Amino acid sequence: AKAGSSASVGSIFVSVASYRDNQCQYTIQDLFQKARHPERVVVGVCFQVAPEDDDSFLLDLGQWSGQIRTYFISHTEAMGPCYARALIHQHLFKDEDYYFQIDSHMRFVRDWDAACLDQ
Repeated sequence: AKAGSSASVGSIFVSVASYRDNQCQYTIQDLFQKARHPERVVVGVCFQVAPEDDDSFLLDLGQWSGQIRTYFISHTEAMGPCYARALIHQHLFKDEDYYFQIDSHMRFVRDWDAACLDQ
């Protein structure tokens, strides 16, 4: 791969702060399915949930389990998205090459990872 192209880069950490959002699981699935190089993507999610939020965990994301890092807090202890993002950075980020912060309810274009890195 030529220097500076997306094929020559390393890992991408995707930070996701999720407050009781049942769409987060679909966001995670979509980002892996549409990445050109899903093996280079690592997701860090701060789930701010209540015990009854089981609809947030319906999908089987097991094929990417080694690439998904999680931090759970009770929704009653949540202090906003900036706090959740700080927890992600402090507890889940492991010095990946790139850091990408998204909302918990997003969908991606095909090859989003390459498109971002080629900018």
